[in-house]
Amino acid sequence: MSIKTIFSVAAAMLFAIAAILSITLIFTTSWLQRATIELSAATNGVLASKEIELQLLRFNREQMLYAGTGDSIHLEYAESAQRSLAHWLQTVQMYVTGPEEKTLLNDMKLHIEKRLAKPESSVSDAEAYRRSMAALNPAFVAIERFISVNLDQAARARQDSERWDRIADKVAFSLLALTAVIFGALLYLVRRLIYLPSLRLRKTICDYIENDTLRLPDEGPTEFRDIAMIFNRMADELSRQRQRQLTFLAAVAHDLRNPLSALKTSTELTLRRAGTMTVETSKRHAELIQRQVTRMDRMIGDFLDLSLVHAGKLDLRLETCDIRTVVRDTATLFEGASEKHRLEVRIPGAPIAARCDPFRLEQILNNLVSNAIKYSPDGGQVDVRVSQDGQKAIIEVRDEGIGIAGCDLQNLFRPFHRVGSLKESIPGVGLGLSVVKKLVEAHNGWIEAESRLGKGSTFRVHLPLTT
Repeated sequence: MSIKTIFSVAAAMLFAIAAILSITLIFTTSWLQRATIELSAATNGVLASKEIELQLLRFNREQMLYAGTGDSIHLEYAESAQRSLAHWLQTVQMYVTGPEEKTLLNDMKLHIEKRLAKPESSVSDAEAYRRSMAALNPAFVAIERFISVNLDQAARARQDSERWDRIADKVAFSLLALTAVIFGALLYLVRRLIYLPSLRLRKTICDYIENDTLRLPDEGPTEFRDIAMIFNRMADELSRQRQRQLTFLAAVAHDLRNPLSALKTSTELTLRRAGTMTVETSKRHAELIQRQVTRMDRMIGDFLDLSLVHAGKLDLRLETCDIRTVVRDTATLFEGASEKHRLEVRIPGAPIAARCDPFRLEQILNNLVSNAIKYSPDGGQVDVRVSQDGQKAIIEVRDEGIGIAGCDLQNLFRPFHRVGSLKESIPGVGLGLSVVKKLVEAHNGWIEAESRLGKGSTFRVHLPLTT
């Protein structure tokens, strides 16, 4: 599991909790709003009904007083109470929320209208009071029934509010507990899958400085496993590189010791027999010394060239030259170099002009022809061919030597890498072909090799022509 997946899952769970909480809050607030509206309507309906009762009693009282005294002021008060009754009847209609309330309100209006339409007769006070109250009773009963329905609605609204409040509390506490559990699990996963592996990663990398055999464990998230794989691969490559360097140093010491030993022996013999040596013997010793010096010079030159190439400081002195001339000069240099080998050069009649450094191109050919001779210990023919294919020149060096196995071809141009069954007996440190490849690429060309064991090898250098 990757770090991205861990946090994505955690984010998705938290988002789900937030969504559930939001939906719960929306439903809760909607139900609470609805219950509040119902409770407010019921409360206002009860208050309006009480005002209707009050104004109805006031109207009844003022009408009785007017009937008994004939004072017009009571008539005005009765008319004022009647107007208030009309206002409150209209107001209470605004708070009707159901068919039952509507029916009761209509019944209440009917009884009130009957009482308002019936004038009070002039009889004794006791009798008048009894009759007026008898006329008011149906209206009061209707009002009380209306109030009772509103009180029931208010009670239900309050119960709904309390129920949804409890639901909201339970949901909130449950989601809070779930969030705490998720955060706890996330912290545990972060500590186990990210924090602890990162500590081990840091410790192993720091300890690697003192102990290069350490490797990172393949554990933790995908990103850490990728880092461990890359680090381990790098550490293995550094270990192999270090081993190659030790092998290279041993090979360099061995290869330098051989010509130095030969030089030392030759000089000692020359000094010891200075007065008795014949001209032929002196010439032979001088040739031996020259060959060893040339060999050492070539080895050191390969070291320097490879260092310049890797440092990006190889200075090419480019000019337009005829490749055929460079090939002829190389062939002249190697003519008679070995009695066992026959050097055959095939070049076209027309010039092949290329933008190159003649000295470096000659160095490339010298390496290839020298290797062809060196890796053909039993002798044979060495062919050097030059041809043109479109906008590129092809220089081909072919030998009839020991050949190269197919599995070794891919590593043929690696520095310090030598192949072949006779590599222990054939001198060299494995730098020549690496330098050749770098020089060819510096000329914007490329080199390829074909070989079969026991059948010889062919190297082709492709160089762009001048346009």
